[in-house]
Amino acid sequence: MSGYPSTVTQFWATEVSEKAPREYEPDADGDLSLQLTGVAFASADAKKGEAYVVSMAADDGEPFTLCILRAGVCDQVCVDVMVGAGNEKVTFFVKGGSAKVHITGYEVLEDNGDDDLDDDDDFDEDDDDDDDD
Repeated sequence: MSGYPSTVTQFWATEVSEKAPREYEPDADGDLSLQLTGVAFASADAKKGEAYVVSMAADDGEPFTLCILRAGVCDQVCVDVMVGAGNEKVTFFVKGGSAKVHITGYEVLEDNGDDDLDDDDDFDEDDDDDDDD
């Protein structure tokens, strides 16, 4: 083992609509974060010219705009946003129409090697109940 942290990634996606916002809860330990990479219409249902404001809010705070999609003009957008340590949850919203929107990216798991099997919280040899006094 080299002692360097290793990184594992996996695809992540969610579908959001005006009627169905979605939540993401980052890892409380800070080892798991979410890298957002794309926002796009889920289908061709959006009416041409309709504007869809896609936004996110961290920890029930003020929402901030990720992008604005406009059917037939801007159907998808590349983004570069990292969500994770320090946030209890992130909520994604869409305003402006009835079409669904996909938000995609990948989860990043940092293995910092700080998982110690001898940690008292995980295993304690003194807790054996072998005494039958």
